[in-house]
Amino acid sequence: MTIDFDLFENAFEFAPIGMALVSLDGKFLKVNQSLVELWGYDEEELLNIDFQTITHEEDLGRDLNLLHQLVDRKINSYRIEKRYFHKNGKTMWALLSVSLIRSKDGSPKFFISQILDITEIKNAQHTMVYNSKMIALGEMAAGIAHEINNPLAIIHLNAVAIEESLNDPNPDKKLVSSFLKKINDTVSRINGVVTSLRKLSRRSEEIHFEKCELELIVQDSLALCLEKFRISGVKLNKTVQNTMIECRPVEISQVLINLLNNAFYAVRNSEEKEIELIASHDGKKVRIEVSDSGPAIAPEIRAKIMEPFFTTKPLGEGTGLGLSISRNIIDSHKGTIVLCEKASRTTFVVEFPISQH
Repeated sequence: MTIDFDLFENAFEFAPIGMALVSLDGKFLKVNQSLVELWGYDEEELLNIDFQTITHEEDLGRDLNLLHQLVDRKINSYRIEKRYFHKNGKTMWALLSVSLIRSKDGSPKFFISQILDITEIKNAQHTMVYNSKMIALGEMAAGIAHEINNPLAIIHLNAVAIEESLNDPNPDKKLVSSFLKKINDTVSRINGVVTSLRKLSRRSEEIHFEKCELELIVQDSLALCLEKFRISGVKLNKTVQNTMIECRPVEISQVLINLLNNAFYAVRNSEEKEIELIASHDGKKVRIEVSDSGPAIAPEIRAKIMEPFFTTKPLGEGTGLGLSISRNIIDSHKGTIVLCEKASRTTFVVEFPISQH
């Protein structure tokens, strides 16, 4: 890419979005007034640092990799959403577009970066995601109550049995021990439900990429659904090929819970009530399938099913945001979520890389 700097100068200085010329090693060579106002630094401060210094650590690797691809002529330009640190210490989101300027002999000279502030948009998205999670928790409230109340009843019955046994002059120690084991197992079950609830209720800004077992994510998701399935007579078939994956576990759990809730809604009034969850991997990517025995989805609905606010549920029973938010989550994991066209049952397929690097 070549450029006429006489024509470029005014456009650069007076652009309504942040612009910068950046050296091959990341140092700012020139910045415009919009960028100075955007990040809170004065021009001199920016010209004495590099972009790496003010880039969020989780976004730096991807940005550097794309810069290398530009230099190696693998791509002509790129656009990504990334986070920067404002001078006041706050994190801000930006849409970054980058091109490379080359000399006449083709050697790389410097990068042109355009930075658009999208912090308010991202904050609105995070609020929408959080509200969607709270709505999902509300929809699961009855099942969660049973998931906790039933074990509490088991604990109470075993505690009464222990008390009666201890009133015996010669209590059966093995019998008392078995009652205690039932109590301990039941407490662990309640703890699992509470832990899953706490994880799911975390706000998006508290969630980061980390390494986690695929099976643990599935377990946390199912902990908030199983009792509802049991009460309604829904049969769940689960197959998990475990592995360590790099993801935002809470977000992947949110996607699974949404798919499981949709599957439950589809089968709850069917004669055959069956949901199948298959989680597998090929060493490079994860594949999660959620299928149900409910009625087939009509073609006209299939075309709209991922659109925000589209729902087939009655007023008050769904927001129409679940699949749209799930798609955004999987997009952020460099993956896909699709409604499988060839499956004999309604099947949603989620795929994303095991590693995000």
